[in-house]
Amino acid sequence: MCELNLLGNNGQYIRYPFEDFLKAQKKFGIKEIDLTLQAPHIYVDSEEYENLAAIQKAMKENGISVYCVTPLPYRYTICADAGSIQLEKTISYYKQCILAAQSLGASYLCVTASGGCYDYDGKRLLKNAETALMLLADFAGEHDVTLLLGTVLGEECPTNASTPVLVHVEEVKQVVENVHSPYLKVYMDTEVISLCGETITQWFDMFGGDLRLIRLTDGNYNGYRIWGRGCLPCRKYIDEIRGNDYHGKYSLQIPGEKYIADPQAADEENLAYLKRMAE
Repeated sequence: MCELNLLGNNGQYIRYPFEDFLKAQKKFGIKEIDLTLQAPHIYVDSEEYENLAAIQKAMKENGISVYCVTPLPYRYTICADAGSIQLEKTISYYKQCILAAQSLGASYLCVTASGGCYDYDGKRLLKNAETALMLLADFAGEHDVTLLLGTVLGEECPTNASTPVLVHVEEVKQVVENVHSPYLKVYMDTEVISLCGETITQWFDMFGGDLRLIRLTDGNYNGYRIWGRGCLPCRKYIDEIRGNDYHGKYSLQIPGEKYIADPQAADEENLAYLKRMAE
């Protein structure tokens, strides 16, 4: 396997048992994962999360551990107004996700502003996000988990737009500084920043060592792709990341369901391409 510290992801294996995903990662030499908290693999809602004993046993048998978890946003959003049922349920949901992350031994939990209302003023949404993240960062710290705030696709990708705010590096910087918690750091998504016209070095200049994870994906204006199937410059990105002295983890999560029919073949092609580019 290439020298990059790659994290497998179960997002595309939604039609297959979780054990199939683990066996595939073991076959590919992946030892750590970015775990998408999704049914039917793992059920989590605002009230509870399922018993994880079987999941933990299966991971141990396959020599795989969890580095970070990525909850699906569903209809929850950190941009919801204070006092609303949606914010109340959002906070409860992410608290359950944090508890699940702790139980799985994960160090980090990824969160975005997905689901922000396009009819609301951006300042209102950002203030709401700061309030929610303050509460969640405090809770995460109590459970030895650190939140990672990242950007998702906005109006630059109209077919996959997720939120009107926290789609640019400057907004992330503002929110992280205002929350001012040791339990809130950041992650970077190569597909998102490319569509926003941002650069990898720009993110490193903004955050330095607070950049704890990179979602390393190819893509185009129609969304995420495995490497070699989009239009992004993989080798240039890897060289630029290395030039900024990053030695952290790379998540191979590919949001969406483009590769759910044969996720193992997609993983194999993705890893082979990355190996060639990283040599």
